[in-house]
Amino acid sequence: MFCRAFSIVLFLTGAFVLAPTALAQLAPLEGNVMGTDGRPLQRAEVRIEAKDKESAPITTTTGSSGRYLFAGLPAGGYRLSILEGGAAKFSVNIKMRGEKARIDFDLSPSARKKIRNYVWVLGRTGSNLPGRWAERDAGISGPNR
Repeated sequence: MFCRAFSIVLFLTGAFVLAPTALAQLAPLEGNVMGTDGRPLQRAEVRIEAKDKESAPITTTTGSSGRYLFAGLPAGGYRLSILEGGAAKFSVNIKMRGEKARIDFDLSPSARKKIRNYVWVLGRTGSNLPGRWAERDAGISGPNR
């Protein structure tokens, strides 16, 4: 009886320890697209292509608020493009690290002056506080830049 209970506890412990690492390989990418007039860009095509694999690009369309979402992307390098009317308005190379990511686009002419970088900060260990987006200073350089 003790052996059976010990086996169940060992199995459940392994499931809880290994499950987060298996799920951490896929992560969502989301963001908003603002048009040249400063308003949300509706019905724009957002395309993402894997750079290291030969596969078809994944596309989604922005909603009325200019929001887009890719639910689960594996870690790796990608080319993210904003298309409107079949023409590419903006493209950028990104690297997904298996963590939740957010990339907002502002296509207005004055947007180049106000570039902001955000990082996902995990909640404190042992607390029930969720993670949050925090602005990262554009002047910081480091190993993740």
